[in-house]
Amino acid sequence: MAQDRPKLTVDIIRKLPKVDLHRHLDGSVRVETVVELAEEQGVCLPTNDLEELRALIEVDNDCESLVEYLRGFTIVNSVAQKPYALTRMFFEACEDAVADGLRYVEIRFAPILHVNELMSLTQVMEAVCEGKAMAEYHLPITARIILCGMRHMPPETTMSVAELAWRYRNRGVVAFDLAGPESGFASSKHKAAFELVRKQMLKMTVHSGEAAGAESILDAIRYCGAHRIGHGTTLGDSPELLAYVVNRGIPLEVCPTSNLQTKAVSALADHPLKSYLEANVCVTINTDNPRISGVTLSDELMVCHTELGMDLAQIVRIIDNGFSATFLERGTKKRMRAEALYQTVSILRSEGFDVSPIVNDPHYYSAAVNFHKSLQDPYWGTASQPAISRDLVAALPKIDAHRRVAGSASLDVVWKHFADAVTDDSCPVTAAAVLGLDPPQDAPATWLPDRAVFDALVESSDTHTPGSTSVAKRVFNLALQTRDAIADSVADIFASAAADNYLYIELVLEPSFHTGRGLTMAHIVDATLDAIASASESTGVLAGLVLAVSVSPATLCDPLVFREIAELAVARKGPVSGVGALAPSTSPLKTTATTRPPLTFSRTLPCRSSSPPVRSRPRPSSLRSLTAAPTASPAASRFTRSRSCSTTSPTSASRSSSASPTSSSSTPQTPTCSPRRRSSSSSTTRSPSRSAPSAPPCTPPSSWTRSLTLSSAQTSTSRTCSSSLPAASMPSLPRTT
Repeated sequence: MAQDRPKLTVDIIRKLPKVDLHRHLDGSVRVETVVELAEEQGVCLPTNDLEELRALIEVDNDCESLVEYLRGFTIVNSVAQKPYALTRMFFEACEDAVADGLRYVEIRFAPILHVNELMSLTQVMEAVCEGKAMAEYHLPITARIILCGMRHMPPETTMSVAELAWRYRNRGVVAFDLAGPESGFASSKHKAAFELVRKQMLKMTVHSGEAAGAESILDAIRYCGAHRIGHGTTLGDSPELLAYVVNRGIPLEVCPTSNLQTKAVSALADHPLKSYLEANVCVTINTDNPRISGVTLSDELMVCHTELGMDLAQIVRIIDNGFSATFLERGTKKRMRAEALYQTVSILRSEGFDVSPIVNDPHYYSAAVNFHKSLQDPYWGTASQPAISRDLVAALPKIDAHRRVAGSASLDVVWKHFADAVTDDSCPVTAAAVLGLDPPQDAPATWLPDRAVFDALVESSDTHTPGSTSVAKRVFNLALQTRDAIADSVADIFASAAADNYLYIELVLEPSFHTGRGLTMAHIVDATLDAIASASESTGVLAGLVLAVSVSPATLCDPLVFREIAELAVARKGPVSGVGALAPSTSPLKTTATTRPPLTFSRTLPCRSSSPPVRSRPRPSSLRSLTAAPTASPAASRFTRSRSCSTTSPTSASRSSSASPTSSSSTPQTPTCSPRRRSSSSSTTRSPSRSAPSAPPCTPPSSWTRSLTLSSAQTSTSRTCSSSLPAASMPSLPRTT
């Protein structure tokens, strides 16, 4: 039976979708192209014979030195000094990649190596970008560009290449690289260039750990912020650094044949990439310089299978690592990886391989691929998407982070307690005044409209206006003025939340709106918390309570109301989960033909006295929201009940003032204005046909300014952040001299 199992071959690997993340442009040029370009440009080559030139450019595994390996680059770059030559080289590199089954390739090159008296850096980039555009238009491949700085060149030169990278970030450049000899040329010398690239949100990869020890890899991560490491063959020399790379998910761009030819490893069997893979390093296989090394990516993967003893599951894992490590945007990367995985499993299954180790590997769960679909179906063909229905949404677990107590109970609960409130003789308002209705001519003060009329005014999904919404909110506020009303409302809210599969709700309560019938704000908060605890236990719905203040002129005139609510929240920290400020939840009712201008923080305010007022703290009351437009004092104006239910104009505040004890005739007084209480000694009634006398402009009281200034100063914070990694998070290695 074992002899009947299919064998993995280069041809099968070539069919699989793949990516190459480490491929140099000048190491990918066809020998035929070099000869043709030399003839066109009049460049003298060592030989014009194709096979002899191939022997000079390409090397084998018996390459004796790095000098011999780099000889081919000198020949290639001699004909790569024209824009059209770079365009052709890039296009043909992508063409060769497609022939090897690649779906995506990142081609890197050093622009500075192609600059001469006839071609600037910009012209170099335009030529390469033109080749990329042609390749993506004519070939089934996605290509991106990585620009390389050179270690042995001055940091200023590297900075100019880094600036070029971010200038062309929208033309296909996805990353910045540092290449060249490692020994004696530390990557930290080019730190400024990498800082510039990082600020421009480009990715970074660094050649390191190929011709130097693990310290070179550490410098690439520490000083350059490398997102990927090129080669990294010496990573295993430092167990601490190896663990760091695994924990941070930093991929390695491994090039097995190139590492052997440059003597980074003595033999392919000694290459550490298999041990890296078994240590959960994100290992990717790449070609480095496919024309110089005389290999393809399929050849490299076959070497991993034959020389390093990797099985089929490990080969697929390495291919998938390549798709996961691309510098593509997240959405494109996710889609490309998913389709490649599906096609890989489909091809291997059709070749007779057992793909169960791949299909059942948890590593591929994040790709969200259904491997069990029919092979004839495209990846996107049979994805089942149930219709979005109300029942489906209702079945989903949910949370509600903002649900007001006043406004969430059912109409049955609200009607019951609203009727109790307006039929109570102690209530200073009538149902007609709250609802804005005209009662019958001889209706009593306790008159109530029909339930249908009430429901239509309070609840409407599509016909509410700002005015009708304000009426509905006043109804809720008036209804919830007793412990029983609050308990019934909270219980009803929880029952509705449980029926709709809510796991958590956060109720918002404005305590000052519910103190109209003798309860204090502390009573209201405690009653709400008791009701929440009882309802949560019976329904299983968790809840938090946010105490809020409506940011209206009435509350801004007295910040002590806000302070009292904050103190209540702090004292009940835990059940109370926060404090908030809300927009005005109600608009005043119109009780007369004329309305008074609202009190605002404008530059000119109506001034009633030239001497500083004596301020007193008004009693918080929910009935403020039921009054007419704000006058000098929020508590001074209230609806008065008449037995015929007709509305009357509110009484105005007395115009009393108290002179400052330090004032004198020689010291001018700054005009101020302030909310005032109703005076019991004097009271005047404003005629609807008369308007308030004009007053000189004045500024807000100093207490308002001082309060707002203190609040602003206390809440101002400064934040500092550092992009550097903490020293403890980075492994330290002994430096060698």
